[in-house]
Amino acid sequence: MGIGFRFYLIDTEGALYRLPGAALDRMLRDPTRHRLPRFAGQRGRTAEMAVELLNGKPIAVVRSSFSISTFVKNGTLLSPLSDPHVRARAELAMAPAFGQRVRGLAVEDAESRFLARGSQWTPSPAVKRRIEQIALGRLKCPQLSPSNLGVE
Repeated sequence: MGIGFRFYLIDTEGALYRLPGAALDRMLRDPTRHRLPRFAGQRGRTAEMAVELLNGKPIAVVRSSFSISTFVKNGTLLSPLSDPHVRARAELAMAPAFGQRVRGLAVEDAESRFLARGSQWTPSPAVKRRIEQIALGRLKCPQLSPSNLGVE
């Protein structure tokens, strides 16, 4: 038994693409060399699936999360540490640890809440089911290849 992670991007037309973990790592480590022109200047919906593996084969989705990633004009993925939406989510998550109020927010805190909502999305049940079926290997989807600046 083990756990594997699957990453997916959805373009503005709703097409779903798998992004291998190694490719995502390259995009974060060297963004100028590894970019996705298809997503240039967009905020793309992303899905991350954690799947349980038995003998290397996916058998169940154990966790899923859905967020939005920002791509700059040349298709470079904006680092999560630089993305104001992601930073706002982190600020809200850390507020209780620093003794800051979460309920009854002050006006300046409302900006963080608004930005944080912009970094998440909720798929329809049908879209979620489709992504899960792909993560389990029951359906296929094209794979993105940022090093080739296109789709494999």
